[in-house]
Amino acid sequence: MSEKKKRAAGRFFEDRALKKKRKKAAKAMHGDLKVPPSVHGRLSVQIGWISLVIFIAVFAISYLTRGEAHAIIGALGLIDVIISCVGIFQALVGFNERNRDMKPARLGIGMNLVLLTVLTLLFFGGLRG
Repeated sequence: MSEKKKRAAGRFFEDRALKKKRKKAAKAMHGDLKVPPSVHGRLSVQIGWISLVIFIAVFAISYLTRGEAHAIIGALGLIDVIISCVGIFQALVGFNERNRDMKPARLGIGMNLVLLTVLTLLFFGGLRG
């Protein structure tokens, strides 16, 4: 192979790599930007899961003790309400983060709000009965 053909082949591969690099840069600039999730939104979802576990624990303790552990159930219920409120607050803080995906914040606010509503309804229903 002559020297001229070798140089031409080398330039071909260099041009090809350069085109590939430019194409990748253009795609990242205009198209599919990978946006990281909201940190506080993820924290809100984790708090929601912890709150759900405590909620299930309240029912398990109530079932296993046949309703005789009033203080423990009441304390865990109050702690669960406070934790749910903290989860909602963290989700609201997560909405203020710039250049972040808001899906975890929306999920966290939904989880914690539903759990807080159920706990509130159980509280007022328990006072009635």
